[in-house]
Amino acid sequence: MEKSALSKTKSFVPEVEEGHEKDPSAPSSIHRNASWGAIISITIILTMIILGAFYSWGARIRQDQALEAQLHLQQPAHQP
Repeated sequence: MEKSALSKTKSFVPEVEEGHEKDPSAPSSIHRNASWGAIISITIILTMIILGAFYSWGARIRQDQALEAQLHLQQPAHQP
């Protein structure tokens, strides 16, 4: 039983060729890919927040302009 368990776990461990040992200080490709995914996700989220802020700001400006136009229509015209 131990032999079959060892052979199963050995297949999941990547083998390193002699003389080509991995540098422990070098990041693995998994970590590099994960960092790119995080950077892309953060960029998308920040872009959505900025676009939402501009949309909200534009809606507020349109609302203020409509309110000013309505107030100008309600004021009586001053005749000289």
